Amino acid sequence: MYSIALEITHDLLVPRCLHGKDYSDRIIGTCYRIEPNPNYADLLGRAILWNSDVLAQHVLKQGYNVNEVITSAGLTPVQLSCARANGWMSMFLLQNGADPRLRGPKCSVSCMTLHAMRPIGTHGKDIASALIQKGCTYENEPAAVYGMYRRAVKDGWNDIASELLSCGCNKTEVENGLLFEILSQNSEASIGPLMFLLEPHHQYGSCSPMSETGVTCFHQLGAIAEYTRDDDLNWRIGKYLISKFPQVDLLNMPNGRGNTAIATAASKGNHLLVSELLQAGADPFAGSVSAIMWITDRILHPDDFGGGFAGIARRTSQAIRYEENSLKTLKALIAKQRSPAALTKENNQRDQLRELVQKWRLAGWEDRISNEALTRHYGWPITCRMVKGRLWIDDSTESVSRPATLPEMKLG
Repeated sequence: MYSIALEITHDLLVPRCLHGKDYSDRIIGTCYRIEPNPNYADLLGRAILWNSDVLAQHVLKQGYNVNEVITSAGLTPVQLSCARANGWMSMFLLQNGADPRLRGPKCSVSCMTLHAMRPIGTHGKDIASALIQKGCTYENEPAAVYGMYRRAVKDGWNDIASELLSCGCNKTEVENGLLFEILSQNSEASIGPLMFLLEPHHQYGSCSPMSETGVTCFHQLGAIAEYTRDDDLNWRIGKYLISKFPQVDLLNMPNGRGNTAIATAASKGNHLLVSELLQAGADPFAGSVSAIMWITDRILHPDDFGGGFAGIARRTSQAIRYEENSLKTLKALIAKQRSPAALTKENNQRDQLRELVQKWRLAGWEDRISNEALTRHYGWPITCRMVKGRLWIDDSTESVSRPATLPEMKLG
């Protein structure tokens, strides 16, 4: 292997395959040739920016105060090192007396916060432990530890998260809403953090399945937008959550609007989650509005996928998915076998539902809504009428027909 050391400032970036006294002398000598009377604060700043352990050790040997502010940066040395995500240098400074509680004039942010904001490298746990030992505890810096803990959990740094819990932080406070943030990510990367939060693998316990507002984790999972949802992932996470929280009372708990988790899932066409909740004992008729009524409303009042030519392929795909999910969700709700008492209740509500749909159709309810919408869009009176299962749109110039989506045809 060839060893090359340039006689310019790039000496500081020479590969680490060069070691020994000659290598150290070259780096230090180059710095003194550039600046014969260096400011040690700025020299340490360069050592941190260039990740030069040799230069940092030389500066400290000259008696430099490791906590003195680096003038050019306006930060303390350890602040600058944490902000640069320089793991080795941060550990070196902390081991040589750096106080992470001190702040530079240009940055009042804690070193723990700076560490959380940057990529966490191989020294992540060691730095977190050193910061805690140096006084960056939950008691002294609750906001910094709060941010570091949530970042560690989301990124899968379980060792750092456990280390922070051991420093006495309030687990309930630092995990407030964290489960719901992870669920909303709708990503494979969320499975590890979920297991850390929910598995009782440490003495600190698991987190609550409910938010402060009364929303359960099942509500959050069911409310994920249909066109961004990974159905298979959503289903697997749903099964995992049910295995951890199988209580029927929790499954049927209404949110602030009176909707249960299965009603929320039905409104989003989440048929896989609806099926899992039904198997776990969720009641599709619980809540202020039942899941059956939500899926009926979804079928009767579908989303609008209209628009110009741009994006027509995407909208067509969304429309097809919308219709398929609606039918699968309705099928899952109706086909579920129930006890005789519940079946009687279900049949009665289904009969009421068919009767209601028939009344809407006979009263021209759909026609009135369509007429008003078309009239507002075109600016002149337009009427819609049903003729033998087809929807006719009439204005002063022409009539256009297309197949109608009859509610009673979908309900069977």
